[in-house]
Amino acid sequence: MHLVSYILTFLVICVLFASGSPSISSKITVQGAIITNGEKVVRGVEGNDLNIVCNTVSGIPTIKSFMNINGLQFQRVGNGSLTYHFKPSKKDNRKTFVCSAYSPLLDNPLSSKVFLDIQYAPIVKIRKKVTRKKLKLICIPRGNPQSYTFDDWEHWSEFKQHIRNVKWTPDGKLTFLKYNNNNNSFHENDGIYKCKTSNGINGTNGRLYQTGSVLLNNKAPPIFVSANRPIQYGRFGEKTNLRVHLYTTYGTIQTNISKRNEILKIHGRQKRILTHDMFHGVYVTVFGIKITFQLKLANIEDFTDYTIKACNNKGCNVFTVKVTSHCRPEPPSYVSVIPYARYIEVMWNPGFDGGYKQTCFVEYQQEGE
Repeated sequence: MHLVSYILTFLVICVLFASGSPSISSKITVQGAIITNGEKVVRGVEGNDLNIVCNTVSGIPTIKSFMNINGLQFQRVGNGSLTYHFKPSKKDNRKTFVCSAYSPLLDNPLSSKVFLDIQYAPIVKIRKKVTRKKLKLICIPRGNPQSYTFDDWEHWSEFKQHIRNVKWTPDGKLTFLKYNNNNNSFHENDGIYKCKTSNGINGTNGRLYQTGSVLLNNKAPPIFVSANRPIQYGRFGEKTNLRVHLYTTYGTIQTNISKRNEILKIHGRQKRILTHDMFHGVYVTVFGIKITFQLKLANIEDFTDYTIKACNNKGCNVFTVKVTSHCRPEPPSYVSVIPYARYIEVMWNPGFDGGYKQTCFVEYQQEGE
């Protein structure tokens, strides 16, 4: 009878010890952790406060808890929490931290490895792709999450003058078809292009849409800008400077000047300047070259049309300037009158016409005698 009692008492003690095993009653959790693609993650947003909290619950009063994050280690003894507070950046995305607990009474140490999923607004870059027929700008955002909405492209001059908006495309690509443009208008696509995109996360600049930009300069023949003066002035018997402005971003420029289809042996001096041109109907400032030809206006025939030709290895363009005079016409000379039976004939030598077509008037009056 006593032997049976001892056996029953021993069995009860064993059951109670198993149900109170420290390895079964101890656990460690990470506040806010979720499972994504089989990984345990904690989400945050770049620039916003984030608390990492490791919670330890154990029946072992002397259990030690640890948190290893960003090269730092925090620890405590007993039940409770370890908290790490910081403002994450995009560089923290996909980093890991570990919450762990240890005691000699545990069968195995407790550990939880967690990834940081830091959401951040996209960084935007633009890549240029050039083929024989097309010029393509490709907007490449990099953010988290990787789901993007694109706004209209913006076209600006190099001097921060807005030219136009170009309608957005779902894939963030902007294409120019070269064969739809002639050489005298394709240069109007030059300038700064801005791609605006969003993944729904506000950037550290406080903006929902982020912007990337790229400078586009096409390889094209030199262009005579709209600021050129098609009529220029000089004085008879003096020298005058005929000036034209070119827009060009490519290659070395060769120029010549001709009069009545004859090329003149006059060197064109070149100087880099800022000038103006029309880009898609907007008057903008551009980098340019001023070409100066010095002319001698020794004869009336020198007041005429001059053709300037400018070339690079992509082609040529021409521009015509009419040189005229600010001078009034000079009075006629050698006036003579020849009387006939029924009429008289008045003759004179016309003076310089001042560069314009002149009209002569004959006035007469009766002598008092």
